This record gives sequence, structure tokens and C-alpha cells, in this order.
Amino acid sequence: MKGRVFLAGLFLTFAAELAALGLFVSRQAEQPQNTVAVNEILQTVQRDWDSLEDHVNETGLDYVVLGTDGMVLCRTRPGLSESINAATAHRDTMLDVELNGTPVGKLIVYNDNALTLRMEKQTVLFIAAAMLLQLGICAGYFFYTVPYSGGTLPQTGAVCPARRGRQPGYSSENGSAQSVRSVYREL
Repeated sequence: MKGRVFLAGLFLTFAAELAALGLFVSRQAEQPQNTVAVNEILQTVQRDWDSLEDHVNETGLDYVVLGTDGMVLCRTRPGLSESINAATAHRDTMLDVELNGTPVGKLIVYNDNALTLRMEKQTVLFIAAAMLLQLGICAGYFFYTVPYSGGTLPQTGAVCPARRGRQPGYSSENGSAQSVRSVYREL
């Protein structure tokens, strides 16, 4: 009984992992940019334009602020796109920074879809590896617990029909097909 509960638990976990794997695989590859956070960045950059060296990132997004001449005025971390060409190639979000209606620079918000996709692929690989391990455990448990009967059925001693002629005490008179059926009915 404990073995069946164990196997049922393993198979339920296996089914849940399979469902999670299906959800990850069927998800949309590109996630839309958080427009509220991007707008908040733009508003804080415009507010702090005169003192960008003291500017603090209030969102979880990374970005670069360029002047009208293309020089980097502010960045949240190194390794981001620092030109319009690099930002276009990386599919970053680019916005004009304006003061009193006059453009004074560019805001480039980093597109982290590649990082998100890489993390999702790692998650899918981890789930797939866990499923294979679980499948191996189930197969090992199955082959470990199913004993080789040697021609007899487990726990009853009933003779398997394929081996009935080779069992001691077997005679063709009382070993008819009817008596074999009655042994199976007792199980």
C-alpha cells in the first residue's frame, strides 16, 4: 500500500511538472516593456536634469541618459547601450528628454528580454532534468518491487498457465483449463 501511495505521489508530481513545462514552453517569448516604469524614469530624469550626477534610479529598470551631442550623462550600470545605433540593434526603448518643450537629450531604457528568455530556458531545462530523474526513480522502483515470479503468481503460489505442465504434482487429468481458471478466480 505504501508503495502505491509513493508511486501515486511521484506520478502526481510528474504531472504537475509536465504542466509547468507546458506553461513555460507556450509563453510568449517577448514581454512588453513596463510603460508606467518607463514614464516614471522619464519624469524623474526631466526633474533631475540639472543635477543628473545625483540622480537616483527609483525603478528596477536599467537605463542610459544621453545628451544632444550623444555623450553619456547618466547610466544605471555599465554594459548598456550607449548610442542610438546600439540601442536600435538591441531593441531598447528610446525616448526624447524634453525641458519646456525643447529636446535636451535621449533616454535609452534597457531591453532585458534576452535575459528573461535565458532564465526561462534554464528553468525549462531544470524542470526537464527533474522529470527525467523522477522517471528514472519510478522505473527503478518498479523494477525493484516487481519480483521475478519464476512461473508462479506472487503471494498465491498459483501456477502460471505457461508453466503448468512442468510443475511437480501436475497431471493432465486434474490440470485442465477449468482448474487453472478457478485458480485465477481465487486471486
